[in-house]
Amino acid sequence: MPALLSFRSLFCFAFSLTLLACATLGRAPAQSRLQGKYPAGLDHYQIDLDGQGRKHGLERWWYENGKPKSEAIWRSGVRDGAYHAWYADGTSWYAGRDSAGTPVDTLQFWYPNGKLKSRSVFVAGAPVSLVTWDEEGLTGPERARRDAEERERIAAAQKRMAAQHRADSLEALEGPRRRALAAWTMAVRLKVETYWSLPESQKKVARRTVARIGVSPSGSLLSVSWPEKSGSKEFDRHAERALSKVKRFPPLPPEFNAAPIEIRYAFTTPGKAQPRKKLILRDPTRAKED
Repeated sequence: MPALLSFRSLFCFAFSLTLLACATLGRAPAQSRLQGKYPAGLDHYQIDLDGQGRKHGLERWWYENGKPKSEAIWRSGVRDGAYHAWYADGTSWYAGRDSAGTPVDTLQFWYPNGKLKSRSVFVAGAPVSLVTWDEEGLTGPERARRDAEERERIAAAQKRMAAQHRADSLEALEGPRRRALAAWTMAVRLKVETYWSLPESQKKVARRTVARIGVSPSGSLLSVSWPEKSGSKEFDRHAERALSKVKRFPPLPPEFNAAPIEIRYAFTTPGKAQPRKKLILRDPTRAKED
C-alpha cells in the first residue's frame, strides 16, 4: 500500500465509511445479498435485501475496470441516506442524500472534466434553489453576458471589415481618377500662373475673384463666367486678362471618359504676401477643390 493516499481516495474511503455507518445504524440487518461479478472475476454489484426481497442496506456497483460506479443506502425498498456515483475514471458524477425516499440537503452533478454542472438544494423534498454551470464553469447569466460580448466583438470586426472593403473598393474605382485629376490640376495652375501677375498696389489688400470655366475633353474653354468678384475692377481685370491669354488647357485625362467638366478657378491675394491662386474643379458627377 502506498504511504500517501490521494484526496480522491480519502474522499471515497470516508464516503464509504459514512454509507456503511448509515446502513447499520438504527436499521434491521440485511437478510440477504445479491452479488454479481464480471467475467474477469471483479465485483460488478452488491445489493443488500431484507426478508421481503426489498433493497435494505448498502447497494454498490463497480465498473469493469474495478473502479466504483455508485453507492447508496436503502431502507425497506426506499433510498434513505447518502448516495454517490462516479464516472469510469473515478471523477464524481453526482452525489446527494435522501430521507425515506425524499430528497434533502444538496444534490450535485459534475461534468466528466470534473467541473461542477449543477447544485440543487432541497427542503422537505422540494427544491429551493438551483444553480447550473457549463463545462467551462460559467453560470447561465455569465454565459449569456460573455456570448453577448462575443457577438458585439464579432459585429464590430465585421463592421470594420465592411468599411475597409468599401474604402478599398472606392480607392480602386476613384483612386486613378483622383490622381489623374490632381496631375491635370497642377498643369492647369502652372499654365494660368504664366499669365497671372499683379502690380504692387494690388498686393497690399486681400482680394478674391472666382471664374467658372467649362472645359472640353480636348482642353478648350467652352464657357467663362465670374460668379464672384473682388470689389476691385483693376484686380478683376488682371484676372480676366490672365485667363484670356490661356486659350486652352491641357486635354482632360482619359479617366473622365471624354466628358466635359466645369472648374472654378479662384484668383486671390492674401494682402502683403504673394498671391495665391486656387483652382476649384467640378465634373458632371462631383465637385472637387484643390
